[in-house]
Amino acid sequence: MPKIKLKKYEQAIALLPWCKGLDRESSILYANLKTLGYRWSIGDRKWLLR
Repeated sequence: MPKIKLKKYEQAIALLPWCKGLDRESSILYANLKTLGYRWSIGDRKWLLR
């Protein structure tokens, strides 16, 4: 089965599916993830819970 690579924004939407409207703007979405303890790993290209 081939791996599907999701972009940063697509991964964020998958982690926070309940976000609607303006909360889906990338900067707000990323800020919400960071307050939940997630960090973007540049090397792995994915959100990691730290």
